[in-house]
Amino acid sequence: MRRVLHVIETMAAREGGPPRVVAGLAIAQHAMGIDAHILCGDGRSLPGHLQYWLSHAPGFPAGGVHAPAGRTASLPARAAALRGWLRAHLRDVDIVHIHQLWRLVPTLTAQLCRRTGTPYLIAPHTSLSPWGLAQKKLKKSLARALVWNRNFSGATGFHALTELEAEEIRACLGAATPPVFVVPNGVSLEEFPAGPHAAVAAAAAERLAGAAGNAPFILFLARLHTMKGPDLLLEAFANLAAELPQLQLVFAGPDYGMLGALQGRVAALKLAQRVHFLGLVSGAERLWLLGNALCLCQPSRDEGFSLSILEAMACRCPVVISDRCKFPDVARREAGVIVPTSVPELTSALRVYATHPARRIADGRAARLLIEQCYTWDIIARQAEQMYAEALRRRAEPKAPRREHSDATSR
Repeated sequence: MRRVLHVIETMAAREGGPPRVVAGLAIAQHAMGIDAHILCGDGRSLPGHLQYWLSHAPGFPAGGVHAPAGRTASLPARAAALRGWLRAHLRDVDIVHIHQLWRLVPTLTAQLCRRTGTPYLIAPHTSLSPWGLAQKKLKKSLARALVWNRNFSGATGFHALTELEAEEIRACLGAATPPVFVVPNGVSLEEFPAGPHAAVAAAAAERLAGAAGNAPFILFLARLHTMKGPDLLLEAFANLAAELPQLQLVFAGPDYGMLGALQGRVAALKLAQRVHFLGLVSGAERLWLLGNALCLCQPSRDEGFSLSILEAMACRCPVVISDRCKFPDVARREAGVIVPTSVPELTSALRVYATHPARRIADGRAARLLIEQCYTWDIIARQAEQMYAEALRRRAEPKAPRREHSDATSR
């Protein structure tokens, strides 16, 4: 049985995609007989996070989640507890799968894996994209010089979510880049059944009645962060507001620094009765939004491989996304529209689904079919197992010349 350790700073649901990726992958891996564990830095906050995943992710292996906590909440105490746990358990692991960069748990884990010769894969989740590296550039440059460049060179390989992310990783690290494997994200069809969507839960019905009610609405389902482009969507919606007076806009996601500015702009545009901020949503409320939106719009300035986009498609909801979402299958399979991060082109794409219901239905069906054929977690877990096997095989042959461009794991 393969023994895999997923490493991530936190399993807090409000962190968005990476914790959900780890949860979905661990569930699917357990189902196929892989002994998958999760190491995080949540310490005493872990029970609350586990309660969320047990409620929202059937089959989540809560007993395999580890969060060593120091005697105090200080950074040195946390680091000491983490190192102690790793020294005691790394010998029992076949491969370590590190998610994201820069933060304490991924950094110390990569360091110790490198020093002990434990095989490890790094999944940057866009951290090595040009846009990502430009944020807090000085701090990241220092972190690379002090720690991460050695961690990169010592890795058994990199896990990219898309071919475009793989190109960004190679461009960032140059000729000495370890093998880069491409395995996308997935969704669980059990969470998004093919039949009609159940009515929204009673607790959520009152909340949503004042948001969209029976009026048509466009959905944004992500963190309110500049990377996700909610400001671009708001300007595009404002362009359509007079033309389509019934149309509503729903922002569903936690605030990551943009809520105040967005609300101020809504007030200036006099659209407060038509633009709604719901915060973090989950469960029946999330399903209701995805099942009833005209489309999901995510005009990201940068993206890994958005789970919200996959979930919308699983709900037969077509998507309007930016080209920085790195998901060309959406256009190839007619499951939505891809545009640059340009407000005029975004406006035109949103108009399509707001005014052509037949197009919306057809694209929604194509979206669901694409998910069923390519992007379920059981499919992705098998691809991840191929990635592990190939990474370990290459590691066992250190004298074999590295190919400049490694083959992606096939779908």
